[in-house]
Amino acid sequence: MVAFSPLSGQSDPEHDANAARRAGVLRAVQYGRRETDLPLLRYLLEQETLCRREAPFGGMGDELHLAVFLVARCLCEEDLSRLYAARCANFGTWCALSDLPLGRPGKSGEEDLHWEPEALQAWAEALDTPEWFGDDPKSEPVETWVTLARRQGRTELARTALIRMLDDIGPADISELPWIVSGFAELGDFRQASRAQRLYVSVQDTDLARGCEYTRLSALERHTGDLDRAWTSLQHALTTLDGPPSPKPGPPQPALFDIEPPPADDDWRDKAVALDLIEEHFLLARSAADSGSPALAHQSFITGTALLDTVHRIPPVLYRAAHAAARSCSDGDLTVRYAALLAQEEQRIAEFPYDLGDNDD
Repeated sequence: MVAFSPLSGQSDPEHDANAARRAGVLRAVQYGRRETDLPLLRYLLEQETLCRREAPFGGMGDELHLAVFLVARCLCEEDLSRLYAARCANFGTWCALSDLPLGRPGKSGEEDLHWEPEALQAWAEALDTPEWFGDDPKSEPVETWVTLARRQGRTELARTALIRMLDDIGPADISELPWIVSGFAELGDFRQASRAQRLYVSVQDTDLARGCEYTRLSALERHTGDLDRAWTSLQHALTTLDGPPSPKPGPPQPALFDIEPPPADDDWRDKAVALDLIEEHFLLARSAADSGSPALAHQSFITGTALLDTVHRIPPVLYRAAHAAARSCSDGDLTVRYAALLAQEEQRIAEFPYDLGDNDD
């Protein structure tokens, strides 16, 4: 079965029970093209259109793009309405397929679409390349097959391919590491994900980048249950981000006006990495408390609490993490405090949902 089959409560693209199976059929047709496959292609396009129309977050989707290409290249005028329906599936498809030459519909909609076979053929030929939708499976990046195998539940096949990629990685392939890390994490293999992430940390060339990646490494190590190692990575992240002390400023220069200087824009506490680092301290504290490591839990919680006080605008997600960690660490006072602060921030957002905190008046 490859028909669209909606699943409630699932994230995109797996809100469709048959999305992965349909993706496999589309790839098979892409590399084994036959004129007799047009009825199947039309059906697949219709199901992909339904899938994207019902997608929780809209968007294009690789499979819809491929289905549109495979049908368009057959140059059959009766497919004009199908192609137009695919373009209209959601806002993302309308934008992504804006160059699809179907003419401009008038007030009556589809009936005024124009059949432009030469333009449509040129459009399809531009996509009939190894970079897009060529017919040579060997030109397809490994990521395509790993992702497809994972989506189809062929976990061990995907894992084996990822391990091979990681073992063979060289200096020219460093940019593949984040994807490999994510691939292992999606498979639930956090030990291999941590191995890949450690390599990625080692090639970062700025303190900010290293701090970010150390924080991510800590999260992966926490998922493996190696809490001591996760704590060490958090310490490395914090030490790296703090860096050497700033040099003392020189003598003050005369100024025409007494204007308060703007805050430095290189303070990592003003960046997203600070929120991730603080949240990871609270998550680690909770994991340590639940696993019977009260000393580590207390240490991570206290550090996270101290860091939280350095952030100017604290989002609710951090207050929730702090509240949960305080409860796990049996800190009654801070449990009450963070519960109150969370309620206060949620109330503020409910009353002023568009207040970004830029105006202090």
